[in-house]
Amino acid sequence: MKADVDIATTSEERDKQLAALARLVTYAREVAGDLGAEDARNKLDIALGTLVYELDAAMLPPIRKQIIFN
Repeated sequence: MKADVDIATTSEERDKQLAALARLVTYAREVAGDLGAEDARNKLDIALGTLVYELDAAMLPPIRKQIIFN
């Protein structure tokens, strides 16, 4: 039972960290746009898209994760 709780806590913490990273990248993307650093903004767009994908995958039920990622 303890292992189940640890896994849930670890997964929940990972999701929180991914969301925090997505917020950071969103902010950096906006600043890059304000500064006219289009190349940096484009790369941050890619990073943000990847983080959103990771967050979406984290929200999937476990059985669907196995089907999609295996």
